[in-house]
Amino acid sequence: MKKSVILWFLVTFSSSVSAGLIDDIFEKGKQVIGSDSCRSYSDFTCAQLESSRYNAYFYFSDNKEIYLGESNSLSRCGSMARSLANQKGLSGGDRWSYICCLIAKGSSCYEKHR
Repeated sequence: MKKSVILWFLVTFSSSVSAGLIDDIFEKGKQVIGSDSCRSYSDFTCAQLESSRYNAYFYFSDNKEIYLGESNSLSRCGSMARSLANQKGLSGGDRWSYICCLIAKGSSCYEKHR
């Protein structure tokens, strides 16, 4: 009897839990145990880093800084920088760079990423 009640509860509960919640729990687990490769240099998992908000900054070879705005993902931050480089006619050899500042834990630049 107890086994069937537990099984019923698990089946009912798991079918009502959204995939997003399960993903969040899985990511938190990776963060706690450090099984994610990004955890070697960050407080966050790779998936969390990709889907976080960033302040995007572009730097010319003379270190002039341009704030590109806020991005909703790490890959989008890099795309914003490459787009400006293309608009300015800069190639990879023109020595421009960019930084994506992670917006987290009350900071506008908790960690720097590329």
